[in-house]
Amino acid sequence: MKIHYKKLIKSKVFINDMKSISDSVIELIIVIIIIIFVIIVFFNVLKGLSYAGRPEAKFGYALAGSISFTINPVAQGISDAATIANDVLLGVFIATTVAGIVSGIKANYDENVEFLESIGYDEETIQNINKKYLLFEDIENGGFPKDKIASGIGNAYKKVFTNPLGAGLLFGTLGLDALSYALNNMAHAIQDPILYYLVPEGVVAVNLSNIGNAQVNEMLNDLNQSYANYIEQQGYCSDPTSSECQNLYATYLIAKYLFYTYGETLGQSVTIAGNHNEYALLLFDYNSNYIVTLNDVLCMLDMMEYYNQVPLEVMYGDNVIYNSNFNIACQVLSNRDPSVMSSNPQDSNVYNKLLVNSYEVGQNGNVDENWSTSNNFPPNQVIIIPANMQLPNGIIIEYTYEGGNRAILLTSISGSSSSSGGS
Repeated sequence: MKIHYKKLIKSKVFINDMKSISDSVIELIIVIIIIIFVIIVFFNVLKGLSYAGRPEAKFGYALAGSISFTINPVAQGISDAATIANDVLLGVFIATTVAGIVSGIKANYDENVEFLESIGYDEETIQNINKKYLLFEDIENGGFPKDKIASGIGNAYKKVFTNPLGAGLLFGTLGLDALSYALNNMAHAIQDPILYYLVPEGVVAVNLSNIGNAQVNEMLNDLNQSYANYIEQQGYCSDPTSSECQNLYATYLIAKYLFYTYGETLGQSVTIAGNHNEYALLLFDYNSNYIVTLNDVLCMLDMMEYYNQVPLEVMYGDNVIYNSNFNIACQVLSNRDPSVMSSNPQDSNVYNKLLVNSYEVGQNGNVDENWSTSNNFPPNQVIIIPANMQLPNGIIIEYTYEGGNRAILLTSISGSSSSSGGS
């Protein structure tokens, strides 16, 4: 029986070195994953610099979103099919590249052993050679074996994307649904502490019967100068606790923290597992004859200015404000620039990104839903704060980021000593 000693020696050497090869390959894969993760975090943080909001919160979302991207490309019901396809495709590219690198390193190892044997090295001598040298050096030609690794990557891509299954993965999300639940739980467990410590719920409490010039100036400084000048000229806030000024300032606060929530979630581009509360706005003693509607908040966002950017345009685009001037914010906007209003606004972009629910707590403790954007009311009919509330009263406005749908949920709960009526 003829024994192939060379093949036997090669097989024995390879078996004995499997642990070393595995360790080196694992190290390489870990380095690749870390590099990809760092790049994703870096670009998310860079993106966050142009948005309003707490810096630590933007970093927290950049980190949490990168975890979702790395661990779970379909975290909790992403509805955007194009986004899913892109994430899946990136995952296939990463996996195929890693497989190609491993294949190239294995081929280089085999060729190095074969070359050493051809020039007289025996098995024992080869075993004593540093394994990293055998794996990551081209002994015959010198240098890093980039050609062999490139060839391995090329062959891996060829095998994957000419395979019917690989072609299917290239154009769809085959098989991801079965893994979605488990991956979502994994992402959620990692993200929870990050969001808890870096993005705590911001609680803002304001007694509207005590606001003064400092609060009014804060509002005016966040507005475009032409609107700020008009408000001062008209004397809307000459008495900060007047019905007009309370309506204007309450509208400003709602718009401000909506814009902050948008900014801290990097323009609502971050996918996270589960939902996270951003802000709780507590308003006391709202004593105004004017309601606050979603349309008024949109008017305020159009009057605000941040680094020469108009929040409304950044968040929802143009032609989203309904032609209405019943309340102060829209009165100011209508008088200064009526062209931004429309009798037929395109509010679908608003309602795709924002869900508003408002509730009222009666004297007997019953909670009744008043308005919801899910019913497709026009923005000027979605009441966030009712008018003519009886003192003492309180209003809680909660901002929640729905991580799977990448939408902001704004919930308003109003309570007073008696039922409140409309204006």
